[in-house]
Amino acid sequence: MESFGSSDQLEGSDAKEKGGLVYPKGTSTAESTHVFKKPQCSVFGLDKLAAKKRAESKDSQSTVSLYKQRNYREPRIETPSYGGGVSKDYVDSQLYKKSRLQAEKFKAGLVYKTGEPFKPKYKGNASCLYWSNYIYSLKFY
Repeated sequence: MESFGSSDQLEGSDAKEKGGLVYPKGTSTAESTHVFKKPQCSVFGLDKLAAKKRAESKDSQSTVSLYKQRNYREPRIETPSYGGGVSKDYVDSQLYKKSRLQAEKFKAGLVYKTGEPFKPKYKGNASCLYWSNYIYSLKFY
């Protein structure tokens, strides 16, 4: 470690301690600023070709945007999936559809000849009552 000069070696906090930050002889903090070389012209002329294409695309973009129209999506049915809920128009249309479906269901239901709606005789599920009596009547030996 003694081969380095005093300017090339940073000592530790204790003078008796060996080591510290050591810079190689060719570098120092003042010399560490690196200067990049300026890029040279392309051997194959690619820089000129790229500049030409950029100019063409700039011109073509301005003319394309004049005649090109945007196609936007139609608004979809509103849903209450966000905090705002749905509009009054949507609620009204849903109520109208629901009432219309109920009216159609009432017209298509079972009806006596007198025109009164069908009312079941049993309270509850009649098929369950039948099957439960049938099962209890069977005896498995």
